[in-house]
Amino acid sequence: MKRSHPFRTGRYGGSLFVAEFIHALGIVDLLATPIGVITMLAFRVAEGKPQNAGFTALLIVAFIAGITLGGLLLGMSALLRYVHTLARERERAPQARAEVDKPVTYTAPAAENGAVKVVNDQTPTPASKERKGDTQTLSLLREIRDLTLLPPEERRPVADRVRTYRERQAAESVIDAINFRQIAKARLLLNQSVAAYGTNPTFERLTEKIQEADVRNEPLDYERTKRLAEEAIGEGNWALAEQYAHAAFNDHPESARCRKLWDNARRARLHAHVQESANHHHWNEALAAAEEFLERFPESVEAEALRDQLDTLRANAEIQQRKQYENRIKELIGGKQYEEALRVARHVIEHFPGSPQAEALRGQVPVLEKYIAAS
Repeated sequence: MKRSHPFRTGRYGGSLFVAEFIHALGIVDLLATPIGVITMLAFRVAEGKPQNAGFTALLIVAFIAGITLGGLLLGMSALLRYVHTLARERERAPQARAEVDKPVTYTAPAAENGAVKVVNDQTPTPASKERKGDTQTLSLLREIRDLTLLPPEERRPVADRVRTYRERQAAESVIDAINFRQIAKARLLLNQSVAAYGTNPTFERLTEKIQEADVRNEPLDYERTKRLAEEAIGEGNWALAEQYAHAAFNDHPESARCRKLWDNARRARLHAHVQESANHHHWNEALAAAEEFLERFPESVEAEALRDQLDTLRANAEIQQRKQYENRIKELIGGKQYEEALRVARHVIEHFPGSPQAEALRGQVPVLEKYIAAS
């Protein structure tokens, strides 16, 4: 089955090319070694020379040396690919959510004790966010303590202040998400805040900021995601490509090309799963994946080729299933579980009446019945 996908083929760097070249040399060496030894032996026999101990030792040494060299080449190739993968992941990790925006600002709503203005003028680091979270938690606990200890007539102003603080904290979380280019997360946090505290001018302004960031970030997010997805597919990591594309679509659900990128990644991953399952002779899995593909992407380019292969996949899946039943029956008979073996045999005869297995089992059913009756 020929592999195809909507993205272009992955690019091999220098180290990856060397790894593939060394791998090919290792395979050639492992194939050539026994052939060379057999050829030397054939020439020796053809020339009529005796097979003395020296010549035999030479053949053994040549064989061991060839196999050892081939193994070393394959090991070196695997090591280079592993190093390449680690380097690519290290290169990709800091780029997944690069910060290229300027921070946004907002003004918190006025409370009874005066207007509170908060300006977020720098991108928070993980350490600063953790310290800020601890400080905010302690401050909130003190507010709750004060609220419970105050006289009833003073609790309302304090409760309003606590509510304002919580709204401010929620707004800061939305701003952090925007600054980190996590637009989907910003929308989620804002929706949760509106559900908890209701709408207010701050949240309305943040809605506009999210929309502006969506439009502003979309071109770069799309191009970066497209590149990362292509590189992941070039390395055979279809799941990672789909994760990248899905994240971009979540951030920009109104973008037609982000939606198409995600659809292409899902289609490519499922189509690759069909191919890989068939290549490994997992026919039932390949058939299930092909049927799902045709249901989800009936108009795609790959769908026509898969329709032509369905009959072959079904036939191979049936053969594999019948062989599994056959092996299962042998195991059951070997374990003297005749009733279960008879049940499986009748199942095969009923569902695969024209198969070689069913033909053979028809003669074994009476034998199994006698064993059951005698036990």
